Amino acid sequence: MMLAFTVVQGQPTDTLRGVEVGLYLSGYSYAGEYTDPGAYNRRVYPGGAFYIQQVGTRRLRMQACGVFGQFADQYDNLEPPPQPGVSIPTFIITRIVAGDLRLQYRPLPGLRVQPWISAGAGLIYFSPRDKNGRKLADNTNTRPDGTSYNTVIPQIPLSGGVYARINRHLNLGLGYTFRFIPSDYLDNSGAGLAGFDQLHALQAGLDIWIMPPPPPTPVR
Repeated sequence: MMLAFTVVQGQPTDTLRGVEVGLYLSGYSYAGEYTDPGAYNRRVYPGGAFYIQQVGTRRLRMQACGVFGQFADQYDNLEPPPQPGVSIPTFIITRIVAGDLRLQYRPLPGLRVQPWISAGAGLIYFSPRDKNGRKLADNTNTRPDGTSYNTVIPQIPLSGGVYARINRHLNLGLGYTFRFIPSDYLDNSGAGLAGFDQLHALQAGLDIWIMPPPPPTPVR
């Protein structure tokens, strides 16, 4: 999720050039087989994100995004269903790295405080591990059905948020992303819940406007 730069007061819109670089802190939350259905809150784990986009005043524009982080969960009040010959981990931790291209829509690009929404597509890499840090993707004994899965797959981020201009070079932003991931194995387990695992993120950070150097002065 990122912030965008709006019209700078007193500066013509056709002079806005360069790119913005966004640096964000993220909090990741997961829902899947290890999630306790009776819990009112979910565990949140830290991560980060960065964005690159063109500076401009159009309502619709492109973004390039990269994110990294992790989430973890365990069986608290529940126990995994017994499966003959299967050793189901009681704790998992999954590292994630993702990249995508997005279209961001800003309905009110002239305001100092602006809402926005975005959607895109890209790839995500995820690596579930046990409490000792051992990768679980190749260990079929840890899954009830003994199936395999790909750890690099497509993903679709759907985001929304708001940003505020601090000054002509800096924006402050807050956003939320639901990442649609067509896999039930973010936690290495495909048994129990119907549907895919879910990955949510809250992000807060800054966008920095990087201006190009001024054109050279003509020599007379």
